[in-house]
Amino acid sequence: MSPLYVGPANSSNKFLGNKTSDPTSGNAEGDQYYNTTNDVLKTYNGSAWKAVKQETIITDNLEVWFDPRNFSSLSNGSTALSNDLSNTRATWTLWTNGTASYVSGKGNQAIQADGTNKVAFWTNNQDITAFDGIENYTFELWVYVGIQDINTWGYIMGKSSFWSTNDGGIFINSDGANWGAHSATSPQVAADIQANGWHHIAFVRNLADANCRKFYVDTSVYIQDNTGDGSSSHTLNNNCALTVGGSSAGNANVFSNPNYTIQNYAYGHARFYTAALSATELAVNYNAERAVYGV
Repeated sequence: MSPLYVGPANSSNKFLGNKTSDPTSGNAEGDQYYNTTNDVLKTYNGSAWKAVKQETIITDNLEVWFDPRNFSSLSNGSTALSNDLSNTRATWTLWTNGTASYVSGKGNQAIQADGTNKVAFWTNNQDITAFDGIENYTFELWVYVGIQDINTWGYIMGKSSFWSTNDGGIFINSDGANWGAHSATSPQVAADIQANGWHHIAFVRNLADANCRKFYVDTSVYIQDNTGDGSSSHTLNNNCALTVGGSSAGNANVFSNPNYTIQNYAYGHARFYTAALSATELAVNYNAERAVYGV
């Protein structure tokens, strides 16, 4: 299709219409197009295509955004970049012991494994150093609970070897039926996993709060405590990968697959913030995506 020229009179800036990927040649600073793969408007800054900031998702302090839509293949070992709005465009690696696929009706915004097989993702060979030595952070995820009791430990997301000093993330307890968050080697008192279906969960650590550790489910505080307030052991500071659907194998970011993966779970958008989001901000993200997950 012919480009539409945009901007002031005699401008050379072009709107290139709808495309599935970034144009690789003939680009000029100020050009724009609509990326149909990620459903986002992008503009060329003179050296790279960048997403135009979307106010529907909180993007301040958004270090890494795991976006399922960015995978061009769902075979074991496939990789995808983080969403354009990430401060760090980390590369995610997919692992499955079966066959991974997009969940039907979710617009490529959720990934599952077949049957009782498992799927997980990690930033292989990447230690996201923005999370080194920080006290306050937020890990947020859309997750499909497909079974009420996995009968063992499980790990949902975080930056953790599950668990060691200076780790943090969201876990399923050894009984397989309760979940919560942890920092260092101190788990919250885990509570019953919600009913089967899609849920929006988040772990927020905020030393400015009376209870510095809060685990949210569907925008409500589900568990909270003040464990680790003022303790250097609970500062997030390790060499682990960021993970979704499992934990890092050891205090490392290079391994063959995440540990403590979970059967009958599916995963949607996940975001890793270098700041503590408020309940209001979490609700903004929830409301921006709830229709995708039918809640």
